[in-house]
Amino acid sequence: MSFEAYENERLYGLGQYQEDFLNLKGCSLELAHRNSQASIPFMVSSRGYGFLWNNPAIGQVTLGENVTEWTAERTTQIDYWICAGDRPADIMERYTAVTGRTPMMRDDLMGFWQCKLRYQTQEEVLQVVREHKRRGLPMDVIVIDFFHWTAQGDWQFDPRDFPDPDAMVAEIESLGVKVMVSIWPTVDNRTENYRNMKERGYLLHRDRGMEVLGTWMGPTTYYDAINPGAREYVWQQAKKNYYDKGIKLFWLDEAEPELDIYEADNLRYYHGPALMCANEYPKCYLQGFYEGMEREGDENIMHLIRCAWAGSQRYGALLWSGDVESTFTAMRKQLPAGLNAGMAGIPWWTCDIGGFLGGFS
Repeated sequence: MSFEAYENERLYGLGQYQEDFLNLKGCSLELAHRNSQASIPFMVSSRGYGFLWNNPAIGQVTLGENVTEWTAERTTQIDYWICAGDRPADIMERYTAVTGRTPMMRDDLMGFWQCKLRYQTQEEVLQVVREHKRRGLPMDVIVIDFFHWTAQGDWQFDPRDFPDPDAMVAEIESLGVKVMVSIWPTVDNRTENYRNMKERGYLLHRDRGMEVLGTWMGPTTYYDAINPGAREYVWQQAKKNYYDKGIKLFWLDEAEPELDIYEADNLRYYHGPALMCANEYPKCYLQGFYEGMEREGDENIMHLIRCAWAGSQRYGALLWSGDVESTFTAMRKQLPAGLNAGMAGIPWWTCDIGGFLGGFS
C-alpha cells in the first residue's frame, strides 16, 4: 500500500533498528525481527499524526521522499490505523489507549542489576550476592543466565549445579535482592517436553524438510508462543520450577525467535505461515508469562525481553537491544534505537552496558 509522501516530514518510531539516525525519513526497513532488531510498525510524524500498520506479516516499509510504501509478503487483509494529535505525547496517549498501556516500573527494578555470562552454580550466585552486601555495594537484582537448566525446553534448574534453589532464593531475598532467570523458547528434540508439546501441536514446524530449527547446543525447535495452549503449557512449567520457588522476574531471551536459517516461506505458526504472522511472536511470548502471573495476583508485572511488537507494552515489556557489538559505533546506535522504540510505544528499554559481541581487547 502506497501513500504520497510529504516534503520535510520527520518520522520516528517503528521499533528498534541499528541505524545511525533518529529521523527515519529516507529509510527502507525490513518488517521482521532479528537479534538486535525489533519491528514495531507504528510511527509518529512531525505533521501531527500516528500511523499503525496493523499487520504481523513479514514485509517492508519504505519512507521515501516522494512515497511511503508498506508491503506484506503474505496477508488476507490490509488493516491500518491513524490518529492525530498536537503533540507526540497526545499521539502516544491515543495509540496506547488502543494497543494497551505499560505497567508502572516498580522501584525494586530501577536499581542495579548484576548479570554475567554466566553464573554456573548455586554457590557462585550466593557468593556474588553475599560479597556485594559485605562490601556495602548496591544490588537489586541478580540474573541467572542460560544453561542453568538440564536441557533446553526443560525450564528447570539442573540439580547438579543448583541443588536447593528454594534455599538459594530465600537467602537472596533475605538480603534484599530479587532473582531473575533466563527463559529460552527453544525445546531440545530429546526431551520429554518436546514429545509432549509435539503431540499437542505446540511447536513451530517446517512445511518442508527437517524438524530441527536450531543446532546450537543440541537439536532444537521453538515452542509456538502464538498458540494459547503452548503459552499455558510453558507457563505451567515455569510456575512449578521457578515462580513457586519465589522467582517472579523472567528474562525472555531469543524472543524473535532467532533461527539458524530464516526461511519464513517454510515455517508455520498457530495463526498460519510465518510470512503472514511471524512478527507477533515476541508479544505472545511475553503475554503467556504476564497473564500467568496476573492470575496469581501479581501487579506491575515487568519482564526483560529481547524483542517486541505492537502492543507488547501492555504485557510489561522491558525491551533490551540484544547482542550488540562492544564498540563505540554500536553504542552510538543504541541511542536512536532506544528513542525510536519509545516512540513506537515501548517506554521501558535498555541495552548491554558494554555491548556483548567482541571487545575482548
